[in-house]
Amino acid sequence: MWLFLWILFVLAIMGAFVWSYHVVFEQKRAWGAFAQKYNLDFAKGTFFQPPAAAGLIKGRQVNLYSQQRVNLETSTQTNTSVIEVFLNKYPDMYGAVGSQGFIDFMAALDLPEPFIVKHPKWPNNFLSRTIDEEQAVEWFLSNEKRIEALAELSKMPFDVAFMANDNNSFLAARTSHALTDPKRINQIMGKLFVIAAMIDDETLNQTKEQIANPNGDSDNVPASNEDDKP
Repeated sequence: MWLFLWILFVLAIMGAFVWSYHVVFEQKRAWGAFAQKYNLDFAKGTFFQPPAAAGLIKGRQVNLYSQQRVNLETSTQTNTSVIEVFLNKYPDMYGAVGSQGFIDFMAALDLPEPFIVKHPKWPNNFLSRTIDEEQAVEWFLSNEKRIEALAELSKMPFDVAFMANDNNSFLAARTSHALTDPKRINQIMGKLFVIAAMIDDETLNQTKEQIANPNGDSDNVPASNEDDKP
């Protein structure tokens, strides 16, 4: 009886090992294909180490990497995939806005002041932190597109965040999925590109051109809301 249970235990461990390797292998394959398509720098990583990619797509910095998310309540860790898309214009404020799943990110920034923008489209389910409440509220209200952009960001079925200061600003999407399909990465990246263009206050035509054809390839980075489901 004990021998049978031991065999089952060993088989379970081996199965978990094989499945973990398969997921990492597929992740490396998908991220490598995406990086090659967009001429991004790609770090494959060794064996179980996750891959990473970074570079420019149509003049906009993008990052793709894995991260350990720590649950502050249970102290447990979860492997996540993170996509970052950077803005080209630096906001005149220092703050961060994001979903509840980015509470660890907010805590790390240690920004003291919560804020709420009184606007019907403001995503009230978001966490908001800044060093200057008045400055942050004024920055968002000075251009309604910024509020509309965050409303769109809040509709994405991932943990999402927007971070801004006077020399760096980016959007981030984080998911527990390994993202083993390059098309899926395209879809998420494409949505973040649209939102980044809204915050940068680019024209609609510029946004469509940037997303539909970032590297001269007509099927690159589609900006479809229908494909945003996990």
